[in-house]
Parts: sequence; structure tokens; C-alpha cells
Amino acid sequence: MGFTGSPLDKADHLRRDAAAIAAARMNPAARFLILEDLKPLLTEDGSDLFWARRSEAPQGTSIFLGLTADDEPRFAVDGKADDDLPARAVDARVAGATLAGGRAAIVAQARSVLDWHRRHGFCAACGAPTRIEKA
Repeated sequence: MGFTGSPLDKADHLRRDAAAIAAARMNPAARFLILEDLKPLLTEDGSDLFWARRSEAPQGTSIFLGLTADDEPRFAVDGKADDDLPARAVDARVAGATLAGGRAAIVAQARSVLDWHRRHGFCAACGAPTRIEKA
């Protein structure tokens, strides 16, 4: 097990297309991996990632992770999950040690990009606010 082998297609051809990403967010099959304080939500038994529906996902910074083999969009969102979700937040290292099938790679991608955006609100060269431009 490790942080490699993500089963998601990163769909680079969609990442600069704001309309395509907006449509993907609204797709009924879209799911969101919630990271609370950069800790991913896993199912209650800790055996898999917990993918929330759009209606269950908190408002916050979100990133496009990619598409499943069935072309279902997957996103990660930084925020607090509702207490009534059948999931629990765990440390990313714990997730990496227990998740199989490349799911730890999904956690690594989500956590690293969300963490970067948390830490880098402004450009180091010009001081302008940073923004997500490539999904």
C-alpha cells in the first residue's frame, strides 16, 4: 500500500474548461471527498473513502480530482462535514497505510493541493491573490 496508483483519470483536457468543470460539479454522479483540517473522511469502518453527494459537501475550496472509470466526476473539498454523515475523519498517514486500490493516492492528491492553497493565498513574486485556474 502507498500513495501511488490512483484509479482516477485526472482528465487534463477538462481542467482549463471552466464550463466543463462547472457541469461536472452539477453532475448527479459527482462526489466529493471531504477533508476536515486536511484529514480525509473514511467510511465508518475505515475501509474506504467516503464520497459525499454535492448536497452533503460543505462550502469551501474544492478541487477537481478526476473521473472514475465510468466518467463520474470526483472532487475534494476543504471543510467541516456534517456530524450525521456515516464517516469519520482520519489522519492522511493512517488512510495511506490502510486504503487499497490506489485510494491513498487520491488522498495524497487531495490533501497536497488543498494544503498548498491554504498556505499560499498570495503570489510570492507579485503579491496578487492566488486562485485555482486549472480545476
